[in-house]
Amino acid sequence: MKPDTAISRLLVNTMPRSGTRYVLDVLARLFDLQVIDCRFTGGPHATPPNWNSYDEDETYSTLQPGQAVHSHCPCSLKVARFSDQPGALIVYAYRDPRDVCVSAALFIKYRATTHPFHNLFACLTEAECITLMLAGFRIPVAELAYQPPASDCDHIAFAGMTYFCQRVYPWLADPRTCTLRFEDIVAAPIEALTEALDHAGAAYDRQRLAALLDGFVIRSGGRTAGHEDKSAHYRKGIVHDYRNYFTPAHRALCKSQIGDDLVRLGYETGYNWT
Repeated sequence: MKPDTAISRLLVNTMPRSGTRYVLDVLARLFDLQVIDCRFTGGPHATPPNWNSYDEDETYSTLQPGQAVHSHCPCSLKVARFSDQPGALIVYAYRDPRDVCVSAALFIKYRATTHPFHNLFACLTEAECITLMLAGFRIPVAELAYQPPASDCDHIAFAGMTYFCQRVYPWLADPRTCTLRFEDIVAAPIEALTEALDHAGAAYDRQRLAALLDGFVIRSGGRTAGHEDKSAHYRKGIVHDYRNYFTPAHRALCKSQIGDDLVRLGYETGYNWT
């Protein structure tokens, strides 16, 4: 993107549970864009063994000037074509995978009633849900609460937190993508967004951004960060919450599954963490 580019189309793509709505709402207001809903152009349900309907969605490719949308899609040539459009900006936000694991497990169990994993998680304890989010699992098509597209595969498969971690790296390597860490947004939102937008070459009003962030209230029913509501989309909004949920078994499993990813992403320097 050329320096001082006026932003007219926005795709906020994230690792799930990494401040997606917060970033989308703030930037849409900053650039005077209308937020549209994801239309799931590939259908409401993914084709087994895939479970993630965002993988087959291309709502972003239909954005008109003045529109913004969110997604959780992988970095691909299709998305690259979107970024080639005049005034198009892609923002990718990610988070400590341990916090994503806990947040996603509880969100699916208590709130996301249409999620492919909900029926399974609703029958399990919180600790069991976290274990499955870390390790991965398979669900027979016959046990799903919906009818997926026809496929020769008789199950959907989730590879655990490795799945989400491996999807981060192509975004971080893409020079056209503006990247944000959830932890930086929580600690210093003005500095985090200013640095990211400046690096991307986006034209924006710094005073307006500061005013937006100063007065912006996350839609949390009046709760402040750290006050938990497991039935809400914005459950808690803090960093290192995994420490309140991980058991010794979870820590051991996490180190086995994504220990190297935690180091590579800069969240740890080794395996000696608790």
